[in-house]
Amino acid sequence: RSTQSRSSAASDVYKETALELCCLSAIFKNGVVTVQNTYSLDYVTFTFRYPEYEGKYWIDCFYIMDKYIEELEKISNGYITKYKFVRCEYGRNHYDRMYKFAGLNEFYICSVQSEKSKIGIGSIFVSISGKGFSEQLGDELSYQIVYHAVKEHSANLTRLDICYDDYNMRIPHDKIISIFNNFINGKKLVHSRFRRDNAQIYYGVYDDVPYQNLVFGSRNSNQYMRLYDKRAEQGEKGYTVTEPYWYRFELELRHEAANSAFSEIMSSNYDLRHVWQLYLNRMFRILSREPRESEKGKHIDRIPTAKWWLKFVGTDSIGDVLKREYTVDYTIDKMLNHIQNVYGGYLYVLNTVAPKRLNSVLNSFQSEEMSFSPKYTAILNGFYDEEF
Repeated sequence: RSTQSRSSAASDVYKETALELCCLSAIFKNGVVTVQNTYSLDYVTFTFRYPEYEGKYWIDCFYIMDKYIEELEKISNGYITKYKFVRCEYGRNHYDRMYKFAGLNEFYICSVQSEKSKIGIGSIFVSISGKGFSEQLGDELSYQIVYHAVKEHSANLTRLDICYDDYNMRIPHDKIISIFNNFINGKKLVHSRFRRDNAQIYYGVYDDVPYQNLVFGSRNSNQYMRLYDKRAEQGEKGYTVTEPYWYRFELELRHEAANSAFSEIMSSNYDLRHVWQLYLNRMFRILSREPRESEKGKHIDRIPTAKWWLKFVGTDSIGDVLKREYTVDYTIDKMLNHIQNVYGGYLYVLNTVAPKRLNSVLNSFQSEEMSFSPKYTAILNGFYDEEF
């Protein structure tokens, strides 16, 4: 991936680390050009809101996006301008309208214009794909866009993908697949830190070469892992692939995990290898032996990590995920939005044709036999000023 500097505002250290960690480079080894393994950001999405537009009934969302693009034009030294975006009379993820940079899906901006939307007026959604990082914007400018949004607008990262691309068979692929295959069949060499130990192995053949892909975790959780044959994935999509070997070990982080990982990226001078290691370890580790019956539960932490796994990952440190503290008002708003979006039709019909029966159902929820989570119990008990 080529990185082209779009701004002179970044420091020399920033430029050097961005080039070192995020560019694909080629070296000569025994007369053969070999692509070096790399760590990179492959996908980022984030949201923020202009507070001055909150409470308005309607506003032209293109006006709001134009305002944001003016900010991007400054930090990119004029590379990003309004005239390079294609205006779309539709949006994504419940947003009303969208701007696509160069008319492509690699970098786009969305907003809303009506209070009837599920998302508040003044909200901005930004998506930068892997090709947005490597081709459209360049790694350095992409980092600056995300950093600017976090610093100036307290943006919330909703997704952050960190990947390790292996062109030289450094990932112990066969060993990992074997371990997880045993894990699926009941053996516990994998010490999972997921609530749901959902592992799946997929088999295929591309260019007469068989491959095995692994996914671990849940797409609905804050952390999800993929180990797959990137060469086969690109080739099956119709792209020209010249690499004889290309496996990708990818971490998909969302919400609190994504925000915590990006904070770690900034504090570590954009050391993506270090951050990838921390958050891979947060998902799981591979044990040196299976736990005995007496070692299950908390005692499993006493079993050493397998030496070959520790050598591959490079550290046993674990990344932090800082939980966001939500006010009671925020929690209530989320509950009401969920009911409106999922059960709104049911409630409207029941309230229209059978209001007494609906009220009877609602009153049944007051039973003392029902159990609630601590935060819901606190709300019911009147702790309206407490944050969770």
